[in-house]
Amino acid sequence: MPKKGFVAVKKGEQKSKKSANARAAQFDEPGDEMTVDSRHYFAFTGFDQSSDRFEIFEASRELVRQFLGEFSLEVYGAATYQGGLSVAVEYFASQGEKLESKLFELRDSFKYQGTILTLANVEDGWITSFIKPVPHLPSAAAAAHVPSSPKPAHGVNSEHSGWTPEPHMRRKMVNDVLSGFLHRIDTSHG
Repeated sequence: MPKKGFVAVKKGEQKSKKSANARAAQFDEPGDEMTVDSRHYFAFTGFDQSSDRFEIFEASRELVRQFLGEFSLEVYGAATYQGGLSVAVEYFASQGEKLESKLFELRDSFKYQGTILTLANVEDGWITSFIKPVPHLPSAAAAAHVPSSPKPAHGVNSEHSGWTPEPHMRRKMVNDVLSGFLHRIDTSHG
């Protein structure tokens, strides 16, 4: 845990927010203020520099689900932070004290590939360096895999391609169909 601890805002210290819209402000009553729960960030740190960012992002999401499901947390993004690869997690200031206690209690439970991860506060100025990684897409060659040549039809030989009959065979097939059809017409009128 960092020396400073997590940012926690007690109920009486929460910031208030007046309506910024002039029309909405006319309805604001004196003393009618909306409290704002600010957002803050901590990070799982200690991932190997060669780790895949999407993989560690997903592993961090699993750690949050498994150990910290009682809090409203969102895994924010991955970045190189404090000299190592880290994954930031967003939390509400109102949860700061309870979250810090839980993180301290579970500090040896946060592991990735057998390595215990450490925790650090992420300063507001650094949060923009954390980016949500995109899952890997299959390579263009694998996605567009098409056989190099179509498979030939059953019974194909060197004299016949299997795709269309040769012209003399097509004429014979048409003549056979027509002669059978004409023969039926002749026998039905006769």
